[in-house]
Amino acid sequence: MPDRLDRLLSVTLTLTAVVIAGSLVHREFFAAEAGPPGQKAKYVAEWRDMLQPATHIGDRRAPITIIEFADFQCPFCARFHQSLRRLRAEFPDKVSVALVHFPLPNHPNARTAARATDCVDESELEVMVDYLFEMQDSIGKKSWEWFARGAGVKDLSAFSRCVSDTTALPIVERGIELGRRFEVTGTPTVLLNGWRFGAPPVDSVLFRVVGDVVAGRKPYRGFPSHELAPQR
Repeated sequence: MPDRLDRLLSVTLTLTAVVIAGSLVHREFFAAEAGPPGQKAKYVAEWRDMLQPATHIGDRRAPITIIEFADFQCPFCARFHQSLRRLRAEFPDKVSVALVHFPLPNHPNARTAARATDCVDESELEVMVDYLFEMQDSIGKKSWEWFARGAGVKDLSAFSRCVSDTTALPIVERGIELGRRFEVTGTPTVLLNGWRFGAPPVDSVLFRVVGDVVAGRKPYRGFPSHELAPQR
């Protein structure tokens, strides 16, 4: 009987150690991809500085601008992109998205994926962004021309020449520079009219905040009145 109890205790301790180790690995992976947990939400007065190098989706005159520091190989970015698509469908003339390229060093194809969005016509941009996130698991496995065909890019020859260029792309380098300036440590890092979320907002939070801002209500105590949507 004591031997059986000893064996049972040993198995229990081993399983506990495995669970704890798995939890730590998950936390470390999430921190590397999605930024530090518990980061304090705050208003960033200089948020418009982030717009110049951004890839814009939607009407830039929309009263709400969501800035996302993103990496096309980041799974959390792919999930958040789906949230943004649902949000823009719900508020089609109220929300625009400014995607700031912030490829992470552990994603070897993220820079070229960012370049791919710069190699298409403006009319093809949104579809290319959607397709890269939708087919994220194929990045590095399929050719960039394959992605271009899937996104409906018309001039494949020009696209292939552009995406194969190995020189540094200013829009990507500027995004990385801005990320460092504003202490971005993971993706997606999200701002809404300058309000920087402490963590990527889930749908319920994102929709509530946009609804409040559209209605002229402060979604948070520190949210500045001048960043609310103008009321007509």
